[in-house]
This record gives sequence, C-alpha cells and structure tokens, in this order.
Amino acid sequence: MADPAFYAKHLNILGPTGEPVGAMTSLNGKVIITNFDGPSGATGAQGHTGSTGPTGITGPTGIAGTTGPSGMNGDTGPTGFTGPQGAASNTGATGPTGAVGATGVTGPQGVTGPSGSMGPYTGFAKAYNYDTTTTAGDPGTGKLRLSRAWNDQTPGTVSIYADVNDADGRESSGWFNAMLTYGSTGYYGSINLQVRTDASRRWLGQVTNVVNNSGYYTLTTTYSDYDNLAYNGEQLIITFTGAGRQGFTGPAGGPTGDVGSTGPTGAAGTMGATGAESTGPTGPMGQTGSIGPTGNVGPTGDAGQTGPIGPTGRTGPTGFTGPTGLQGATGPTGAGGATGSTGITGPTGPQAVTPGQGLQDTSTFSFVSNSGVAGTSFGNGNDVINLINRPNLPITYFGIVYAGDSSTTYTITLQDSANTVVHTFSIGAPAVSNTKYLYESVLGTPISTGSSRLLRVVLGTNPTNKTMTVYTIMLGCN
Repeated sequence: MADPAFYAKHLNILGPTGEPVGAMTSLNGKVIITNFDGPSGATGAQGHTGSTGPTGITGPTGIAGTTGPSGMNGDTGPTGFTGPQGAASNTGATGPTGAVGATGVTGPQGVTGPSGSMGPYTGFAKAYNYDTTTTAGDPGTGKLRLSRAWNDQTPGTVSIYADVNDADGRESSGWFNAMLTYGSTGYYGSINLQVRTDASRRWLGQVTNVVNNSGYYTLTTTYSDYDNLAYNGEQLIITFTGAGRQGFTGPAGGPTGDVGSTGPTGAAGTMGATGAESTGPTGPMGQTGSIGPTGNVGPTGDAGQTGPIGPTGRTGPTGFTGPTGLQGATGPTGAGGATGSTGITGPTGPQAVTPGQGLQDTSTFSFVSNSGVAGTSFGNGNDVINLINRPNLPITYFGIVYAGDSSTTYTITLQDSANTVVHTFSIGAPAVSNTKYLYESVLGTPISTGSSRLLRVVLGTNPTNKTMTVYTIMLGCN
C-alpha cells in the first residue's frame, strides 16, 4: 500500500503542521480515507466572512468533540469529489414468500384462431373421397363408393369400388394387392372407412376377396357395423388390418384308446306281419346246363303254379336242387276216364328251369383278344357257348369267375344267335394279374333270350393279345 501522506498531500487534506489528518486503509487494492476531522482547537476571534471556498471531499463522520461556541456561518464550499465505491456487503437470507394475491378478473374471450392444416395419416391406410353413388364400376380418380347406402345395416356382402389412384394422386395397386398376403382364402382382414375430419363417423367390414379391374379395384367384404353418416365428397381414410396367416397343422393326436366293453343287449323288436303269399306261373323249361360249383343257398322263393306236364325228355345231368316250394292245394278228383291206348314214346325234352335256378358253365377256358377286334367268342370247346336254349327267358343276374391282366379293363357282351348284343358288362382290371376274381351284376331291368332261344358270351374290344381265363359263368333267371 502507498504511503498515506502521498494521498493526503495530493488531496489537500494535510493538517497545519503538514501531517495527514485522516486514517488510511486498503480494501481489495483500493485506498479508503477516514477521520478527516482533526482535534478541536481553541476558539479564535471571529474573522471576517471569507469568500466561499471550493467544496471539499465529504469524509466520514469523525468523533464528536466538545461543542464550542457557534461561529459565524461560512460560505458553502464547492461539492467535493465522490469517494470510491465501498465493498459489496454479503447478500442476506431470502425472506419468506408473501401470501398469494387474489385472482384477478377473467379477461374477455379471445378471437378464435384459424384452423390448422390437416394432419398426416399413418399405418396401412389411404385417403379417398367418398362418392355416394352405389353403381358398380370405377368411381373416378381419388374416389371410392359402396355397393349400397352407408347406413344400410342388412347383414351380408358389400362391395367397395376404389379407383387405382388415391385422393393424393398416388397409384395404389401394390397397396390393394398386398391385402391378399394376409389371412387365408375367404378372410384376409378387416377394413375401416373413417371420415378424416370426424372419427365418430365410420364404416366397418371384413375383406373376403380383392379383384383388380381395369383402373379400379373391387373389395368384396362382409358388413360388420357403421357409426353415423358420411356425406358425398367428404374425404375418408381407408385403413386395412390384416388377419394372421393360417398356422401349420398340429401333430396327430394320441394313440387310439382301448375298445370299450360291449353294451347291454337291446330289447327284441316286434315281429313283422307275415307277407301275403302269391303263386307265380310256372316258367318254361330251360336247357340243361352243365354242373357248376355249388353256390350259396338263396332265399326260398314263392311257390309257382303247377305247369302242364311236358313230354318226357332225355335224362340230363343232375342240376342244382332248388328250394322247396309251398304245398299247393289239393285239387278235386276228376272222373275216371277210359283207358287209352299206349302212345308212341316221344323224344326226351330239355330239362325245365326252376325259378331262381342258376344257369352255369363251369368249363375252364382262356381266350386271347384277336387284335382288339370285337366279337371274339368263347365257349366250352366251341365257337359259341350256348348258355340257354329257351325263348323269352328273363335274365336278372350275371356272374363270372375270371383271371386276367391287371392293366386291362375287359368288356363282355351277351348276344343272341343273330349276333345281336342284348347286354354289355364292363369288367374292371383285376388288382393282381392271373388271380381269380368274381364279377357280379344284378340287373334292375331283366334281359330276355328273345325268340332266338340262344344266349352266348362274347369278348368285346380289348387291348391286343391280352388273355382272360374264365372259370365259371353264372346266369340267374326269374
């Protein structure tokens, strides 16, 4: 710090003997001068009023001395220099928060500001302008329409017709085609049509098909619901929510459970009424057939009427024993006639065919199709097998035991002596070659031997050089 006398000398604050009259200190490099008042001197004689001197520097208040007699007021000196800025004092603690003032009066309502611009839309969505027309077809650029009124709540199918370009002028075929990548056939997801400026107005459906037409798409939907009307020309946001893809088939179930115990036997049903008996006419005598293997015993047929006694025929081989017919009523005894002369013995006639009797040929023979030409006949060592030699005999059953080639379907025809086909049978290829199979056919409409009295079995058109071995042929008649 500089010598206080230096500052006192230059500030004209020295005492009468040249000593400094104030105390000096230093704060933050600045000089502070205090105690400018010197000690009280003896009261001098009152001098003349001097001229006003310059104002001295205002110093700090000195220690009060003994009050002397009041001298005459001197002229006010000039204003002294402002002392240096004192050091800043420490900030005091913050006082407590004052009480909250009363709420002021609410100001008037401000003027409504202009509407903001339309916000963006997000998700699997497009913007389209609604056309209330319900006609099928392209509604025009940026538009869509329904096939019925917006508020029609009838359950069922509703079509949505949407132009390929949306309301923002963007081509949207990829957007529509992508719907078919969700869900599965018959349900691809849900569709939501919502007025862009009012979310409370919407229409909902389930998408079942998407078709690309020329310049527009048809979405086939099943109606779900609607909330409030949309009006012509309003902009809609069409949002699609895809359904999940069908999952893989789960693993097979567990093993089959054990067979349950047999339930109790049900009560016996009531006996049906006895059917009426009727006696059919005796059929004509059929040709004696060769003896075939014993077939299954058929049900007992109704007893036919006794036919007239035919001439005694030659004794043929023993045929199948037919079922026993019902006993006919005993007729009245006729009057005894005169004994006639013995007639000439006639030739032996053909054996009669009992109704229900099967006609069989049991010869085993093979045939090879003749270059695929129809008409190759086969029989018991003959060109033709004469199965029947009775006119107008109704045939209702045909059976054949055969073996053949597993890749060949055989055709068999029944023909009369004039080579006229009376019936055709298509016999499927056997599952295993050269293995015996039985083919049977019950004829809903009987076929007849006609007046030709003959019936033969003939091979139809078959692949060349395919062999069929026939073991048994069976015909049934009524």
